[in-house]
This record gives sequence, C-alpha cells and structure tokens, in this order.
Amino acid sequence: KLSNFKFLMAEEYIKGVDITYNSGEIVNLLLTEKGLVMPSLDYVLKCSHSFNLLDARGVIAVAERTRYIARIRHLARKVAQLYIEQQESQEFSTLSCSGN
Repeated sequence: KLSNFKFLMAEEYIKGVDITYNSGEIVNLLLTEKGLVMPSLDYVLKCSHSFNLLDARGVIAVAERTRYIARIRHLARKVAQLYIEQQESQEFSTLSCSGN
C-alpha cells in the first residue's frame, strides 16, 4: 500500500510541476508585455526549474523535451530583447538630457 501511495503522490507532484510550468509561461508573457524585465526573468527561471524536475523524473519524451527547451529559449529571448530595448532607451534619454 505504501508503494501505491508513493506512486499516486508522485503522479500528483508531476501534475503540479507541469501546471507550474504552464502557468509560469503565461505569467512570463504577461509580464513581458507590461515591460517588467526582472519579474519576467524570475518566471523564465521557474519554467526552467520545472522543466528540469520533469526531465529528471523521466516524464518528458524526447520530442517533448525539444519543445520544452524551445519554449524556454523563446521566453528567455523575449526577456533579453526587452532588457536591451530598455537599456538602449535609458541610454538615449541620458544622452539627450546631458546634451542640454
């Protein structure tokens, strides 16, 4: 009975981690749209961590694994692009203020 309990608990844990990944991805996209770089980066890390947990448990198939990695790369790329855009706009506003 204990092994059955452990199996059921592991199954629930995996479902929870998968839900965490999916909700983290959605929140990341919303934060990125609002221009919030650091909170968006936190959710990229949460998604990456959730992926690592699922991968370590052997839950993700090879084809799924590449899709998960591509999705995480897409999130990270969007956050990086947003960061660069914000840095460039701050640099431009600093240059224009110092010119006056």
